[in-house]
Amino acid sequence: MWGCFYFMSKRKYFLILFLSSQFFLNGLDIYSQEKKIISLGPAFTKAVDELNAQDKLIGYTSFCHLQDESYHKEIVATIIDVNIEKIIELNPDVILASQLTNRRSIELLSKAGFSVVVFQQPKNFNQLCDQFRKIAEITGTEKKAEKIIKLVREEITQIQAETDNLYRPKVFIQIGARPLFTDRKSTR
Repeated sequence: MWGCFYFMSKRKYFLILFLSSQFFLNGLDIYSQEKKIISLGPAFTKAVDELNAQDKLIGYTSFCHLQDESYHKEIVATIIDVNIEKIIELNPDVILASQLTNRRSIELLSKAGFSVVVFQQPKNFNQLCDQFRKIAEITGTEKKAEKIIKLVREEITQIQAETDNLYRPKVFIQIGARPLFTDRKSTR
């Protein structure tokens, strides 16, 4: 196998070596404890913040905020538009993206050797918990995540018990004006 490199120019050999090292350094283990994370969505930033992993966060969108503003992070995107050059400059280990993130940007970052984790829009509480667990795995804060999920589930159970016998009026939620549009589920 090494014999094939003998015939390559030194320049090509170093390029292959560099690209393969970038693949292994950036793409192999997104679950290692020490990492630099970029969040391309406010929900992901909020999850990292709730997990007290702000020190791993190096960049986020212009719509993201942390509870403790002393943790200043680089703004690398809006929710849709991504500053590829800034992200490459920061050299993150993991990039958290959503379905709203520009697909072309995700493709370019992946081709550049970055680990990009794209989250689907959660449709229910269980999917939201699964997403939170995934972020906890990436940040190495699984135990903290399970405690938070347990507390939230207890709160939901308590609220459901307290409101179970209350009157539930029908509600109309208008989503669009021209044409008038609603989600049929909201009228039940």
